[in-house]
Amino acid sequence: EEAAHLAARRSADAERIAALAPSNWKVVYNLSHACSFLAGLLRQRGEVHAAALQFEECVRLARRLRELEPSRRDFVSWHAHACRGAMNLLIQDGRTGKALDLAIEALAAAEELASADPLRPAHVELVMAAAHGLARLDADPPRSVARRAPESLARFLSSAERVGAADAAATPGSTRTCRNTSS
Repeated sequence: EEAAHLAARRSADAERIAALAPSNWKVVYNLSHACSFLAGLLRQRGEVHAAALQFEECVRLARRLRELEPSRRDFVSWHAHACRGAMNLLIQDGRTGKALDLAIEALAAAEELASADPLRPAHVELVMAAAHGLARLDADPPRSVARRAPESLARFLSSAERVGAADAAATPGSTRTCRNTSS
């Protein structure tokens, strides 16, 4: 109970500061994380709807971060993670339509991140996780959503292999390779 009280206080303090400096990325980032943390505590207490609302605010703030600092890859990553977190809570809250929209948004952000650095395992893993979330929600085959997820992953694995091969060719004696570890 004390943790929830402190998290709510942190979120309220961060909201007050953000109202004074809405274009300061550090303030927006702090508020987004405060919302995420509070959502986690609310979920643990069984307050799924309230937790989902907090994570939706987290996503809104992650989008704002990307507007403020569009070239920051850590904000692209945070955006994808925030969408995935909100998606999971929205599923639990019974709002699968909104969850599907966020799954699509998460995959787009993950693809953007991975395209900038396809050899970074964390980026490829984020694409896989986002693709899995999207495939999990696909209930409308005409939208071809389920097909997009594996195609996205295949595209980035292929890109990573090309970049790895070019890197190895450009660096004499290099043993750096990119391999597909899926079975």
